[in-house]
Formats: sequence, C-alpha cells, structure tokens
Amino acid sequence: MAPNDEQSENLTDKRQRFIDEYLIDCNATKAARRAGYAPKYAAQEGSRLYRNVEVRKEIDERLELAAMAANEAVKHVSDIAATRLNDYMVVRPVQAYEEREEYVTVLITHKKAKIKELHAYIGKNKLEKETRIPFDQKITQLMAEIFEDEQEVERWGDDVTRLVKGKPVIGYQADLDLVKLAKAKGMGRLKSLKHTKEGVQVEMYPADAALALVLKMHGKLIERKDITSKGERITGFRITDVTEDDSDA
Repeated sequence: MAPNDEQSENLTDKRQRFIDEYLIDCNATKAARRAGYAPKYAAQEGSRLYRNVEVRKEIDERLELAAMAANEAVKHVSDIAATRLNDYMVVRPVQAYEEREEYVTVLITHKKAKIKELHAYIGKNKLEKETRIPFDQKITQLMAEIFEDEQEVERWGDDVTRLVKGKPVIGYQADLDLVKLAKAKGMGRLKSLKHTKEGVQVEMYPADAALALVLKMHGKLIERKDITSKGERITGFRITDVTEDDSDA
C-alpha cells in the first residue's frame, strides 16, 4: 500500500515540492519522485497529487505568473499538436504534360525530320555565322540523341519503347509559404526553420508528444506501470476519463 501524505508532518512542503517539480517538465511521476516520494509509488502519488483541486489550482496560478495561463498553455501545445506541414503549403496550377508510350524507331524518324526542317530553314533564310549558331546547336543535339536511340534499338530490337511527353495538361505544384512559416516559428509552433543551400529546412515538433502532453494537462493520460519481481518497469500510458477529483484531504 502506498504511504499516505496525511501521516506526514511535512504535508504542505512535500506537496509544494511536487508542484515546483511538476512545472519543470509536466511529468507527474518524475515530479513525485523528485519531490521525495518512493520510486515504487511515484506514479500513483504523482497521479493523485496532479488531480487534486488545490494542487491544480496552484499549478494554474504559477503558469499564469510565468506569463502563460494554464488554458493558454493547453492551447499552445494543442496548436503544436495540430500543426501540419500542409498548413504552410501554397498549391498553384502549372503546365504539365501527359506521358505516352512511343516506339524509339518512331522517335528517330521524327528527329531526323526535325533536322531536315532546321537545315531547310537555315538555307531558306540564308543564315550565316552567329545567326545560325542556335540552329546548329539544336541539330547537334538531335544527332546525338539519334545516335543513342539507334544504340538502344540495336540492343533491344525494333519493339523497344519509351515514355515521352504527350499533350499539355494543367498540373499542380506545391510550394512552401515562407511568410506563414516565419510567423509560425515566431509563435513557437515550429521547432526550427533554416535556410540551407538545398532550400528551406523545416523541423516540426513531434505531434504524438504534443498530443500526449495535452492529454496530461487535461488529466486524461496516466502512466501505466508494471511491478515485477525485479522492480518497477514503465510499459506505456493509458487514457482515462477522470470525472471525480482525488484530493489529499
């Protein structure tokens, strides 16, 4: 059976130490242990103290003195838990292309025809020197592509195909909203926001940890512990629907 605070002459001091320790990390079990409760009963005593009306009232008052009232703290952590990277994305329409399958032999034919068109254009307009440079560069590029295509056909046969761009369609592109990200970082909803050589790097707070903290603040999440022959072992948490206050009195 767990020791009873009512049997202690230092009831007020011990409870006050629990409050001081709880405000460090909002962990009732660790706070109870640091406040002097036996490790074996720390989870039980921490849960009981946290649900006590007087203890909760002082915790709320202390948070308010620290410039963040309890309800503000819950809202802040709740905002963190609800934050998703998608909240800071801007989706805009862009031109894209459908993909279609085409025989490589057909692609070779099209590219050779394109080269003939370019030569005809150069001759018709009597382009010389600098004016024909971009056309010559395109012809060189097409000839290199044809060489690679012919190597592919020689290796795999005339039935080899490739995906190529088809007709234009409307696509969508998502970009980060840097203004919203900067505001969110200033409000403490993001863990970090950095500008690197590769682009903007955003680090979110773990949503599961924030959700667990919200539940703990509401007294709905309690550590579950197993007692073994070798001592205490934390195995996880359980969510409880506490409707009655468990006071020290």
